Amino acid sequence: MQTTLVLELDPKTLADVLTDLAERGCQVAVHAAVGAAEAAIKPPAVDYDAVRTRLLLTGLTPRECDVVVLDLQGRSRADIAARYSIGPASVKKYWQAIYSKTGVQSRSALRAWALEGIAR
Repeated sequence: MQTTLVLELDPKTLADVLTDLAERGCQVAVHAAVGAAEAAIKPPAVDYDAVRTRLLLTGLTPRECDVVVLDLQGRSRADIAARYSIGPASVKKYWQAIYSKTGVQSRSALRAWALEGIAR
């Protein structure tokens, strides 16, 4: 079975990962894209304090704001649940409340709404 992963790692981390895989007996082929680091487009930094203020003014609770900010940082529902020692069903209830208060119906729409007009 062949699995392909695309990772952007610093050289030290890559060396550590490859060493660990080799110790486990895994065969690894590495293809480094020429100029990948220079060509990679970095997303602009987000002013999470401004996002949080916007969310609070919309009527979200501080915890609901935390959930949105963690989502904007790329965290999954499972990551968010683990961070607050709650179940995924509780996170789902937070999302329902957030959608109700903001008037949006999906995480992607919420991300766009939350970042709209925020200086980056």
